[in-house]
Amino acid sequence: MPRHPGGLASLLIVSRFTGPDRDAALDQQILLHELTHGLTTRIAGGPNVIGMSGSAQAQGLGEGFGDWYALALLSSSGRGPSGVYGMVGWPGYHFLKDLVTPPFEYAFEDNYYYGLRRYPYSTDRAKSPLTLSDIDPGQYHDDAVPMSPFWVSINNYAIANGSSAVAVDEIHFVGEVWALALWNVRAKLLEALGLEYGNEMTLQLVTNSLLSLSQSPTFIDTRDALLMAGRARTGGGYVCAIWNGFAERGLGDSAVTPSEGSTSGVREDFSLPPGCTQSSQCPDLVVQSIETPALAAGQSATVTFRLRNWVLRPQSVLGVTADDKHMLVECFEENHTKELRG
Repeated sequence: MPRHPGGLASLLIVSRFTGPDRDAALDQQILLHELTHGLTTRIAGGPNVIGMSGSAQAQGLGEGFGDWYALALLSSSGRGPSGVYGMVGWPGYHFLKDLVTPPFEYAFEDNYYYGLRRYPYSTDRAKSPLTLSDIDPGQYHDDAVPMSPFWVSINNYAIANGSSAVAVDEIHFVGEVWALALWNVRAKLLEALGLEYGNEMTLQLVTNSLLSLSQSPTFIDTRDALLMAGRARTGGGYVCAIWNGFAERGLGDSAVTPSEGSTSGVREDFSLPPGCTQSSQCPDLVVQSIETPALAAGQSATVTFRLRNWVLRPQSVLGVTADDKHMLVECFEENHTKELRG
């Protein structure tokens, strides 16, 4: 799809797939993916620029957003995030010939499992193993999880003919990692809010986050934009759920991506920031406000902490204690320390 800044018309043209004659215009995932480019390129960076451009990271993020919006918009009840979802299944049947083994027939029949990506989309890393370091050519994991035979055939053919396998910083490959990170974030919000409202909230937060992106953002820029959108929309609710989803794909608190947009030199991290917990029991019990009176030397007073539960399930607070730096919330026999920011 040609990418134009706001105010200029764009034209979406899709092609027919070979093998069996299948028109890409009949595949909803393809259309939503391509139309998402129109959304992200016009919003990111503001008016009169082409957003999601200028670097492999930014272009990869654009591809990842395209896959993620298509999957999220087409989700329905009973299709949980731990399932397996191929991206572009129907047109992919027999799309590629076996390029290595005679008689070189059309052989790709795992189209509904893999789609046309290396792995299907799932929160299950035994099926979708990619994490942040997999955008870095120097750190790509050669996982035991089977890659789509579609890409195995392409890479084997390239190597057999003296070329290299498709580089892991190819923008669609980079996009797979970002789409998986968003898929995990969505899963955490579905867990907290239920399928229908959780999906709606995630779509809204992701869309809101685009407004604060530069023309050529990095993975960390884009992660932080979503966290900021979560804070702005809910006053702090869901932030730990968002962090948990990102951390599961290596975009944790100490993760680093090169500022210049290269995909080399990535440092993935699976840790959470202070105040968040891997526990699903009460990660969204947040400090909404702190009321502290002015005290003279030697005086004491009552400090009021207002907590808000941002998830659907009830959460019982057993007790709250604090010192001058941290508040300790005790709930469900687990202690959760939150840094005071008042």
